[in-house]
Amino acid sequence: MRLGAVDWLTLVVYLGVVVTLGVIASSRGKGKKDWFFLGGRSMPGWAVALSFVGTAVSVATVTGVPESAYNGDLTYFAVLIAQLIAAVVVAFWFLPVFYRAGVASIYDALEDRYGVGARRGAGWLFLAGRVLASGARLYIAAIPVALMLFPTRSGGGIDAVWLCAAVVIIAVVATAYTLAGGIAAVIWTDVAQVVVLLGAALLAMWLILDDLGIGVIGAYEAVREIDAGKLRLLNVSAGMRSDFSLLSVLTAMALFHVAAFGTDQDLVQRLLTCKDSKRAARSVIGSIAVMGVVIGVFLCVGLLLFLYYRPDAPGVSVHVPPSGDKAFAWFVLHELPVGVRGLVFAGIVAAAMSSLDSALTAMASVGRRGSGEGARVRVVAWAVALTVCAILFVWASRNDGRGLIPFALSVMTYPYAGLLGVFLAFVFTRRGNGRSAVAAMAVGPMVVVVLEFVVPRVAGRDAWLITQPSAYPWRMAWGACVALVVCLCGRARQASALPSTSA
Repeated sequence: MRLGAVDWLTLVVYLGVVVTLGVIASSRGKGKKDWFFLGGRSMPGWAVALSFVGTAVSVATVTGVPESAYNGDLTYFAVLIAQLIAAVVVAFWFLPVFYRAGVASIYDALEDRYGVGARRGAGWLFLAGRVLASGARLYIAAIPVALMLFPTRSGGGIDAVWLCAAVVIIAVVATAYTLAGGIAAVIWTDVAQVVVLLGAALLAMWLILDDLGIGVIGAYEAVREIDAGKLRLLNVSAGMRSDFSLLSVLTAMALFHVAAFGTDQDLVQRLLTCKDSKRAARSVIGSIAVMGVVIGVFLCVGLLLFLYYRPDAPGVSVHVPPSGDKAFAWFVLHELPVGVRGLVFAGIVAAAMSSLDSALTAMASVGRRGSGEGARVRVVAWAVALTVCAILFVWASRNDGRGLIPFALSVMTYPYAGLLGVFLAFVFTRRGNGRSAVAAMAVGPMVVVVLEFVVPRVAGRDAWLITQPSAYPWRMAWGACVALVVCLCGRARQASALPSTSA
């Protein structure tokens, strides 16, 4: 299925709006010293909250969340519990520390207590993981873009050259408006992208309901009649066997999101653009409410697709089911009318660019003690690195189409294990020094590697729940705990006051 003239017009208008926002952000920042990385610390809290959501949501989320409801149930929604816990911890303890330090990169804050080695170690740990993770997301984003823009083989296969072309197109557009206005351009374009993405999902829901000839209540009743288990919101019995069980979301998954919200420059950077830590705190907590709406809408899309492709559902039309397991992508490509398809495609592109632009500014801000000198050159350099990484994924996927991408998307658990241990010691204690901090950053990822690769070979994959592929938050949590202990073993060279709750 190819884009029609109206689809192209919709997409061009959307891209034009995105570039215009970047240009406007650039003009507002002329003459302001800290504009490129911090937006002059003048960004409105509501825009920062939406940008935070835009960064957290990727193309993998857009396709994966509907899929979890289509093939499973609604227990993914429980991730909001973990995110809320993490947002509160970051809002009341982490953000005041970062604002008091007055830094553009959160890793610069480590230098004052732990020394240059700790700052550099944290920065390189983040950069190594982010290149792989964002490169993988860029590759995933290129798949639907290539499907829409370029010819496909029989059965929907895509030639590697077209995937590479799609990677370059996304990277060029995202890099262009990032260069124009820095983090301010990223935030305002993220706002537009979240609105477009959510609007596209709501429109898809309306079209499915209209095609099925039922309302929201009717859809709920139909799902309950066919399989009431698909409406389950909370899994209280799975324990460590599920990422989204009550035990997991209250412990390991919560720690995972503390690491993401509080130690990943990619997400924290936009929070540092608020005037003070109190406004930043309101933004990160408010973003969870927006995230709940986004996740809820995409889960509902998955349930509606479950009805849409089931011929035995009462009162429901019969449709040709997807040939693979990507129901939402199939629906967009084969069922949506001209014009609407372009809008939903714009939403997919929005998710792709929102993940990439934030990664570029975050990576460029790491190093040189937050200096803005050569910032745009660094953005281009990291854009090239991410593009090369994505193209390598295109090449590697020919031989390992399964397992490669899940590994790449969870690769941030390795740096998170070391970074979270060090930042917990940094925020909540006076202990630790340069040597223990660097050692912790090395030990944390090593624990994750041992639990994921060594223990299964010695004891068997099924011998320990923590070695299961889905148990990556638990492995990260154990790695962070060990890293915290290692960091605390170092005696501080000088006393450092505990942070207050205001900045």
